[in-house]
Amino acid sequence: MDIGSGKITKKEMKGVPHYLLDVASPKKKFTVAQFQKLALIAIKKIKNKNKIPILCGGTGLYIHQLLMV
Repeated sequence: MDIGSGKITKKEMKGVPHYLLDVASPKKKFTVAQFQKLALIAIKKIKNKNKIPILCGGTGLYIHQLLMV
């Protein structure tokens, strides 16, 4: 969703890849289950690069659901 308050800018990213920004439209339903699926895919991609994923932002509901896998 391109409406997040406090969302990081391209300049602030300083070349560091960020995942799951702007993946949902405010006009369509986006469930925590959909987030979980996308997040797990992103985490796997990051780990496959021998990197450590850092999870931040969002709401407690989303992080809780992801950690309960």
